[in-house]
Amino acid sequence: MSKMSSSQEAGDPRAKGVFKYVVLANMLALSDIDPFAASETFHDDTDILAMQTLLSAYKANDCTAFVRTLENEANWILTDPFMKEFVEPLRQRMREQVVSALMHPHQLDC
Repeated sequence: MSKMSSSQEAGDPRAKGVFKYVVLANMLALSDIDPFAASETFHDDTDILAMQTLLSAYKANDCTAFVRTLENEANWILTDPFMKEFVEPLRQRMREQVVSALMHPHQLDC
């Protein structure tokens, strides 16, 4: 059994916060691992749904959905002091991904 599911089963209130930061780390590390693949994640929690939407937009290079999710006042993302510290690096990574995806088809084999 994974550490995350053990924490959730024990009702540890820190488990949700840890999971949100795992999703953040996943994006910053450019990981291909889907943190939402496990069935025991917090599927009904609004904070987790915001992170899932943010991750989906990030992986799809959808800048509009990414910014809309970040700046949605109903989400806690920009009010969380830890997350706020990493918002600009995350935005920068998103921009780099989009530019790279746009340029990729135009690269020449020389």
